[in-house]
Amino acid sequence: MAWFRIYTEAKEKMFGMFQKKPDKAEALRELKKHVAMFGAWVVVVRITPYLLHYFQNDELAFLEL
Repeated sequence: MAWFRIYTEAKEKMFGMFQKKPDKAEALRELKKHVAMFGAWVVVVRITPYLLHYFQNDELAFLEL
């Protein structure tokens, strides 16, 4: 009865998220962590062009437009 096992697993995945109410303190901690990670990525993306320009070799200057 493989179909019954597949049906049961699909039902648990679909309705498993409604079993418990999330803790607000835990959700706030997770949100703060995700905001910090997003901020770190923004800093990395913003600083990368400046670092690449600073460490650029003068021999490759003819490639500039």
